[in-house]
Amino acid sequence: MSLTKKQRELIDELLEIIRAKFPETRLISIHSSPESDNDIWVNVSVPDDDTFLAISSLVSMRETDMLVETGYQITIMPRIEALEVI
Repeated sequence: MSLTKKQRELIDELLEIIRAKFPETRLISIHSSPESDNDIWVNVSVPDDDTFLAISSLVSMRETDMLVETGYQITIMPRIEALEVI
């Protein structure tokens, strides 16, 4: 997927907001929503349900503001990734 400079800036802003509070969060991928090529999904790893909910709550208002201000719908999609036990 090819991103514009503005889209990349918006994604980076959301990731900075998340990492300020949850530094363990890791970017997994960035891709278009299967519903619309204009919507961007940013997949991030989280360690547990609590972090999943906290991140969703943390960025939801800013995601909405970005949509209203720029027309870009960027959604953070947390994914729980359990630690691998060896």
